[in-house]
Amino acid sequence: MIARLIPQPELRSDALLKIAETQARRGDAEGATASYRETANAVASIPLDDVRGVLAGVVIDSLIAVGRYEDARGSISLYPDEPRRLLALEAVAESQGRRGAGAIGP
Repeated sequence: MIARLIPQPELRSDALLKIAETQARRGDAEGATASYRETANAVASIPLDDVRGVLAGVVIDSLIAVGRYEDARGSISLYPDEPRRLLALEAVAESQGRRGAGAIGP
């Protein structure tokens, strides 16, 4: 996949996220999982907290949009600070409740 070759993690994460969203919407759960994982790794490698925080929000919003709540909760650690992590957890729970998709797992 050509997106992996993009040297800047900000741009690489954007390209990988678009691929992951497309895979998720087309029902390719396995491919989407791999692409979302690569996206999260790219975001995690961003050295600037503010930029990493913004892109973490974009990734989590994308995961919520395609109904991948467990993955969204797992991506909370991409945020560089606790207040944003708590707000993101609230957003995941609210969206999941609104869609009637009860909690899965422990």
